[in-house]
Amino acid sequence: MESAGFLSQIRQNFSSQPDRRAFYIAGTSYSYGELSALVAEIQQKIRQAPGTNDHVGVWLGDDIQTYASILALWMSGMAFVPVNPLFPEARNRKIIEQTALKLLLHSHDFDENLLIPGCTSISTGNLQPLPGRIPE
Repeated sequence: MESAGFLSQIRQNFSSQPDRRAFYIAGTSYSYGELSALVAEIQQKIRQAPGTNDHVGVWLGDDIQTYASILALWMSGMAFVPVNPLFPEARNRKIIEQTALKLLLHSHDFDENLLIPGCTSISTGNLQPLPGRIPE
């Protein structure tokens, strides 16, 4: 399935099956409705971030915020740059520098000292999205 079809199917599930399970992570189920609201909230945060370019870093984690961040970026026509917390700090800093990131999304255990000048971060870990929101 090509990416446009994949995203189209996800968008359709957001509105037509909001109570159906979208993810099951670490013993917790997340519905398409919950995912939809979180993706919409993250999209709003991305739009409000200063100087964002067409690619955004995502501090990887096995949590709903990480998956919602990736979907929010894709649905906004942006690419994500994976930044792996298991990598050494020097390698992650090099990834951030080489890709000239202006924004990095993270949900947990992120050290702001990793950021280079001109790059900001947004924590998605404590967002309280409004139910019923659908991403753009």
